Amino acid sequence: MTRTFFDDDRALMVPVAHVMTIAITTVLIAMVMVSATAMLENERESTTRAELETVGNRIAADIGRLDSLASDGAKTNLTSKHTDRIAGSRYTVSLAEGATCDTGTSSSKWCLELESVEHDVVQYVPIHNDTEIQLQSEPDGVVHLSAESDGSSARSTLSDSFDLDTRLGIGQDVAPNGVAVGNQPGNRPPVAKFTFRPGSPQDGQAVTFDASAAYDPDGSIDKYLWDFNGDGTYDEVTSDPTIDHTLVSGSYDVELRVDDDEGAWSNSSQFVDVSGLVYNDDLDTDGGDDNVKFTLRNNFGRSIEITHILVDPADDSIDDVDNGGADTIEIDGSNDGYYSGNFYLPDGGRILQLTNSAEMDPGSTATVSIRGFDGSVAGQRMDIGIQYDIGGTPNSTRFADVPGGPRITNYDLVASGTDVDLRFESSEQLTSAAIEIGGDASETLDVGDLTESAIGSGYRYTYDVSGGSAGYFWANMTAAESSGGPSGEVPLNASAVTVTSGLSWSSSGDWDAADSSSGIVHAAFGDHQADRLELGYPTEDQNGDNLVGYWPLDDPSTAPDVSSTGNDGSVNGDPGSALGIFGSTSYSLDGNDDYVLIPDSESIDMSDEDTVTVSAWVRPESRPGTWNPIFQHSDQGYNLQFEDRAPAFTIYDGGWTTAKDAQYPDGQWYHIAGVFDGDDTRIYVDGQPGPVVDGADEVESGGMAAGLGANLDASGRYLDGQVDEVRVYDRALSDGEVFDLYDTATSGSLVTDWKSSTGEIDGGDVELQYGASIDTGETVAVTVWSRDGGTVETSSEVELSDGAGTVDVPGLAQSADEYRLAVEMGSNSPLHAPDVSSLAVVDGS
Repeated sequence: MTRTFFDDDRALMVPVAHVMTIAITTVLIAMVMVSATAMLENERESTTRAELETVGNRIAADIGRLDSLASDGAKTNLTSKHTDRIAGSRYTVSLAEGATCDTGTSSSKWCLELESVEHDVVQYVPIHNDTEIQLQSEPDGVVHLSAESDGSSARSTLSDSFDLDTRLGIGQDVAPNGVAVGNQPGNRPPVAKFTFRPGSPQDGQAVTFDASAAYDPDGSIDKYLWDFNGDGTYDEVTSDPTIDHTLVSGSYDVELRVDDDEGAWSNSSQFVDVSGLVYNDDLDTDGGDDNVKFTLRNNFGRSIEITHILVDPADDSIDDVDNGGADTIEIDGSNDGYYSGNFYLPDGGRILQLTNSAEMDPGSTATVSIRGFDGSVAGQRMDIGIQYDIGGTPNSTRFADVPGGPRITNYDLVASGTDVDLRFESSEQLTSAAIEIGGDASETLDVGDLTESAIGSGYRYTYDVSGGSAGYFWANMTAAESSGGPSGEVPLNASAVTVTSGLSWSSSGDWDAADSSSGIVHAAFGDHQADRLELGYPTEDQNGDNLVGYWPLDDPSTAPDVSSTGNDGSVNGDPGSALGIFGSTSYSLDGNDDYVLIPDSESIDMSDEDTVTVSAWVRPESRPGTWNPIFQHSDQGYNLQFEDRAPAFTIYDGGWTTAKDAQYPDGQWYHIAGVFDGDDTRIYVDGQPGPVVDGADEVESGGMAAGLGANLDASGRYLDGQVDEVRVYDRALSDGEVFDLYDTATSGSLVTDWKSSTGEIDGGDVELQYGASIDTGETVAVTVWSRDGGTVETSSEVELSDGAGTVDVPGLAQSADEYRLAVEMGSNSPLHAPDVSSLAVVDGS
């Protein structure tokens, strides 16, 4: 029953500013809400508390906006609607005062007390305003607030509506579904709000953040500022309310700030949980249409324990799973998990707690089988959820796919000269398809338009898109179906660009002939490709011949040294793989027995020059001991490591000299470097020089192997975490060179050679054709240089978009027949990077 407090007229006096931080239901909560009858008690409490906080923060934010407007001297009315139930329970809102308003993270004299009637959960939300406001709760439900600077009263109620839109009235009342604006007392701030999809993102999956619901009550929104990792720095600033951003596994407090056209702003935040348990896009039937199976990959750097499975076929007539007495669910993790009983499937699916949970090691893959549906699930979309514990914290992965349908792989537009062919493979013979061709071609294809050929793993399909013409092309597949049903892989898209003139740069030879390059790699090693421009490190020391080891760590089964010294390592234990620097793969080490052994060699001994630099990217996890090695050339040599969460670099010359920085939190990527110049030992973190220690005179390291992720001289000392891009030099790098190693992960530049066209191109007709992969937070900008005799002109900078395309090149006036390009590449995170496959200057006349 809803509690009333009509006669409560106490005033609330606290600062005007109220920063609205709205916590939303997490991925786990979204999964749990599918079946209320199967929810565990702690899940229900977590759900209830989070949703109470959401409603409370919305009401508190409304009070803050109301107070701000009323303080300008106008009678102000505000109406907002909120859900009448939280996790299936009625709830009440009242006013609290004093010590109960101290939440541990914030303190206020007054706060909202939100209480779930059935679930016995109470949540307190501080409120902040200068204007006297009265609260009163009624069961009908709409939250009405009004205020005047002279302290007139207001009332607050709750309702049965799910409409969370807010209406403001300035100088007059507002209708239940209207907006009234009278004599405005000044610019009103915009309202920040956003959604994201998918609601259950997985490691490395692009997430679409949509702020289309944000608005400015008396103007327009000028820009959207996004902080994706909660560090207080805005990673993206756009004029478009929708943005894509790729996140690795972890929990993120994503904040949106919106600025209006008169300089006012507001912000809103939501928690986004990104699962490192990844579905491998392979849901299929299993020995019959009443069984399914799929695989999962653990991309976390630690073990997880699968505890629950959500099963929800789209066909609601399927309401029972019975495997004839055998287990209905089986998971082949480190220890086999299973559900031993039959179970009923209500509409909306069911969450099942496993009879025996399944453990998955870092980097491992597990097969999940569900057997005994009482109807065919072939061709029927299924909703599957996996709940698991990681370090005592519950999390989940959720996906929807179609079993039995064809798996579409290697979907691409392949360019060769002026020919562009659409190519893809299907696990089954297609009976229908829908593909739209666009760009410099326009047509719609069905399966009958494609050339089909049988291959060992299924069928290959091809189509000539360009007809031998130059230009840019794209191909979007929106449907594909076999006799087994529709594909769950669509939609798919690809793009390509071709040119006929000699003014193109697309091959490894073109990039190798560049006049200059910094922070950009175009060589075939690790995950890199020779015919593409990518952010990365070179395989040599650009300021000398002193790079004696470079281990990209892109394949956990082998650890080649791609420098010229050939110090290849041997992999020990069973390292996993995870997303690493430059968007390539990194090693995930378990802290128990995973490491790389680098055999002793004269090149890594350093005994001649007595100078050394070690550089590595590291994402440390838990630290069971006080010593966690990154790269150790024995105890009595040179050692880069963590000492009780503090990055340290040690030189031994009969005793140990150690330069150690402050402690850093785990679970984050850092660039760590140690430098010894023959006199001083210094540690660097993220390019910034840390403490320097004098004491060592030489490096006593002859005749010793090195351990990457292990101390070979001390039992049980292994790195727990991820490591990537390890480099060792037999010289001392300068402060600037160390910073460049850090900065290369997010920026690079290249200037091509000059190329001549068959005829002059008028400056006003110059266009740039390109093919590039550019995700959210990544940039590729190109400047075109023209040369006519001895006269050189430089265009304005051209920003490229993802895919293939053609853009005008502004800023060139002269006719010329020689051109070159300056390419700038950037990323807002070291974990992902753009790449460029082709660039061409063409005559657009």
